[in-house]
Amino acid sequence: MAQLPSVFNAKDNEKMGGFEPIPAAWYIAEITKSESKKTKAGTGSYVTCQFKVMEGEYEGRYIFNLMNLENPNPVAVEIAQKELASICEACDIDELEDTVELHGIPMAIRVVIKEGSGGYPPKNEIKAYKAADDMPEQDDDSPF
Repeated sequence: MAQLPSVFNAKDNEKMGGFEPIPAAWYIAEITKSESKKTKAGTGSYVTCQFKVMEGEYEGRYIFNLMNLENPNPVAVEIAQKELASICEACDIDELEDTVELHGIPMAIRVVIKEGSGGYPPKNEIKAYKAADDMPEQDDDSPF
């Protein structure tokens, strides 16, 4: 049991939004949070980044990514290093010691929808990064 500080009226409060993926497109976003974590197997580590969409219809929505910077699989490490290099380039950063240096810098991200599998629903993934000033024009006929 949890006693509330006052009577809570659900009708007076906004309801939670859904977690459906946002449409595939380019968005201006910034990293608001990043964290390094050990893998379940304990054989490596990865960095997670939380991107917040900064403008447009989906302003305030979050997209998450994961980069395997230390992993027994060299292909996973190579992919993560390429992704981190792309993020750094979009942020105009040549050398990086801590991912917090990437926080709060607007950049363009190309978001796609990855179909759900194994009982998991569809989700967004980031497939490209550019400087905010280099964001491609959106064509109404193009998914990007």
